[in-house]
Amino acid sequence: MPDFVEWCGDYMDYSWQVEITETGFRAPGLVAGYYNVGFESMEYYGYTQPSLGTTRIVLHNNFHGFPTNDDPDGDQKGAAKVTACHEFKHASQYTTSHWSEGGWVEIDATWAEEFVYPQVNDYHWYVQYPGSPLSSPHLSLDDGGTGSYDDCIWQQYMSEMWTAQMLVDFWEHRRTHTGQSMLDSYDAVLGTYGSSVSDVMAKWTRWNYLTGSRAEPGFGYPDSPGFQTAAQWLNVNGLGVLRSSSLPHLATKYSRHHSVSGIDGYPKVVFDGATGIDFRPQIIVKKNDETLVFDVIEIDGTGAGEKVLDIPFSEIDEIGLSFANCEHTGSSKSYNYRMFSDPGTGIDGDAEYGVMRLHPSFPNPFNPKTTIRFQLAGDHAVDLTVVTPSGRVVRHLVNGELHEAGEHEIVFDGRDDAGNELASGVYFAMLSVGGTESQLTKLTLLK
Repeated sequence: MPDFVEWCGDYMDYSWQVEITETGFRAPGLVAGYYNVGFESMEYYGYTQPSLGTTRIVLHNNFHGFPTNDDPDGDQKGAAKVTACHEFKHASQYTTSHWSEGGWVEIDATWAEEFVYPQVNDYHWYVQYPGSPLSSPHLSLDDGGTGSYDDCIWQQYMSEMWTAQMLVDFWEHRRTHTGQSMLDSYDAVLGTYGSSVSDVMAKWTRWNYLTGSRAEPGFGYPDSPGFQTAAQWLNVNGLGVLRSSSLPHLATKYSRHHSVSGIDGYPKVVFDGATGIDFRPQIIVKKNDETLVFDVIEIDGTGAGEKVLDIPFSEIDEIGLSFANCEHTGSSKSYNYRMFSDPGTGIDGDAEYGVMRLHPSFPNPFNPKTTIRFQLAGDHAVDLTVVTPSGRVVRHLVNGELHEAGEHEIVFDGRDDAGNELASGVYFAMLSVGGTESQLTKLTLLK
């Protein structure tokens, strides 16, 4: 048997093991105990087609001449690996729901490339395509009527947040809901995880903002530093002036305010959008001490809202804003915003914006314990968790308990909720008040 054919057989076997045996997606049907894989000289990596009541996969006959990738075994083997798992995911889809999803099947199959062979990174070419959520965030996720290859990070966000089991559940849902729109199917399954398409859309835009040159090690996608930087609508030195624009459904535009540390007072963002539209403006603050703070602007029935942050400009490196239109359908809707300096009264006052402040932990790096300190302006029920860089919660330190105004300290012993010692690496302490405002600080566990 030629070495090339044997390699591809190994890659197909490994894709079956990861996608079917270990993860739980449905296996494609076999013919006489085998699954049919062939080879062809063609311009594409491969394809999957119905055959004999099941499917068959056709792979490129040598995988030469394709774009470079990061596989340590070389570009040829890397291309063969991701094609095997990509096309095999198509075969599983067909068995599950007979490809009733249109172009959305490519989001899923391209997601499988990173899931099965994360070292290859061939999918990086897709996320920099014109029209992708990074190149063109102002376009709808389903621009043209469907998602496609370049939108694969939509599912990558969900699998990072809830593991691949969420997507197994999604495809089981599709098995009995082939006539349902894909967005409604995502909504139905996300609802069982306490979320929704709109919730994911808003928070997903934070991850997309923090890519490329704005990537923060340990936050968001594992490959964020290798992605292109998400295109921004505005790059503002200081406060800027009133800006207006419009957005279709499931799309966003980004603004970046830099050179703000010399401004007195506290950041105040005032937003006004079209009435009745589910705009969810997100605020991404990078502080001078390298901690990240996330916040949202709550919108009232008229489409207006404002937020004063409890962090003075003097402590801020830059402020990112995502103006996410989280409607599932619809034409472009208008909005405007402006950033001001608010004099504020500081965190110890009773002003509405002085909700909380999460301080850097000490010691950090640590082993085996570190003290996490936070400050509240008033009496609040708070959540304090320790999360992995992908957002998975490993420890609940405070779980909705009421805390009085003032300073608080919590000791973290480097263990998860089950009492197991965590591995060395980067984690984040995440403090949340009221389910909206949250702040992160990095924790480095060294053993």
